[in-house]
Amino acid sequence: MRTSKIKRAHFNYFLDVMTDIEWDLQQPLLARERVPPLWHEIARNRLPKKKGKVTLGIEEDVVKFFRSMGRGYQPKMNDVLRAWMHGRLADLIE
Repeated sequence: MRTSKIKRAHFNYFLDVMTDIEWDLQQPLLARERVPPLWHEIARNRLPKKKGKVTLGIEEDVVKFFRSMGRGYQPKMNDVLRAWMHGRLADLIE
């Protein structure tokens, strides 16, 4: 099956993010609130986008999980949503 250049780009982004998530889940964190080096690489390789404000109801356990990561938890939530978006645009997620 042939895919467009844009879909391949979304596929590659999603695959890289899923690989990083797998690494994060398998490797013990050496120190509390330590951000894995690969997260820094993801952040450096991404162009900043204009942000919009929304009111969003998020279940308490999800908020608690992200807040437990310390400062900067909201950009991490954004990264998870961005990964989902790229997976959807690459037709990997229905």
